[in-house]
Amino acid sequence: PNTDETRVEASKAATTDTYHELPWQLIAIMGEDMLKQLAGHKRYHDGLVRAALNCKPPDPEPGFRGSLDLVPPPESVEAASTPDADVALEDGELEEAAAKYAAALAKLPRSEDEDERDGWTRAVLGLRRARALRKLRVLDDAARQIEEVRASHPRYAAMLFESALLWLDKGEPTAATEAFLDLACVDRSYG
Repeated sequence: PNTDETRVEASKAATTDTYHELPWQLIAIMGEDMLKQLAGHKRYHDGLVRAALNCKPPDPEPGFRGSLDLVPPPESVEAASTPDADVALEDGELEEAAAKYAAALAKLPRSEDEDERDGWTRAVLGLRRARALRKLRVLDDAARQIEEVRASHPRYAAMLFESALLWLDKGEPTAATEAFLDLACVDRSYG
């Protein structure tokens, strides 16, 4: 600045940010315990970063019948086409969308009789229903639906992301972090 004003004052005049929105943070270390707490947070963060960089996708349970692919094949996505439910979800008619996804799931062959395409179709519809239920705030039903998808498609990237969002909505940030870590293990470029 060319005047007597400080950089902070000059930046307040130059931008529309308020003082509290500036990109810095002041941490007062008032004692040794605070320093230990900050060091603990740093170790935790570094551990999460190391785990994300060095992890492997979770292994399926013994006797697993399903797919270890990250994304559904196009023919399964096409078979899971439910325009009415998709429009209802986009329009915010969440109960209607969840009911239509449930009806589409009920029309599929039973899981013992389905082939890989049907399995993926079930997973795609189940994930869409879980998303509608999560947005509707019926979190326990959404969690059950996600677990059904996870049982047959444990590395389905969109399911892992939806699972993390569900944990955040349930107020469980630690579980959400673990779900995001699982997603990072499966697909680092998801998004």
